[in-house]
Amino acid sequence: MIQAWNPAAERLFGYTASEAIGRPVSVLSPAERATEPMTLAQRVLAGESLPPFDTFRLRKDGQRLEVSLSLAPIRGPEGEITGVSAIVRDIGPRKRTEGALRLLADAGRVLAASHDLATTFQNAAQLAVSGFADLCIIDLLDEGREGRVERIATAHADPAKVPLARELR
Repeated sequence: MIQAWNPAAERLFGYTASEAIGRPVSVLSPAERATEPMTLAQRVLAGESLPPFDTFRLRKDGQRLEVSLSLAPIRGPEGEITGVSAIVRDIGPRKRTEGALRLLADAGRVLAASHDLATTFQNAAQLAVSGFADLCIIDLLDEGREGRVERIATAHADPAKVPLARELR
């Protein structure tokens, strides 16, 4: 049960304090992680502190958030555990930056790996599909042939759709 809610939590999750306090913590968990809050709470209530780990939570509007979550027991005056303290940080921007940097590093390797232009572009198209796209088509303008556009690479997340994608103009 949520017992405290600060302005940062309001901004992150979209619930006001009056909307959040008294609700089960599971309201913040996506369906595939529905049992995670209870499992984690049991560990903390047994005295364990959980260092930051990456997970997902939900905003009021249903949007998924990538977060770093750390948990620690709250202790009363006699040392008894009276609750669970959670620190939640939005790591979505950091994860997107890391993904972009990985993609750029991979692109550098792909572009340097072959001296054959068609192979290089096909590898680049595959990289785009594996990194962030469902479909990548690369056309080149051939200025030597009256400005004709030539399809040089096609990749699709579903390999069975590549022939159909090749027909797109």
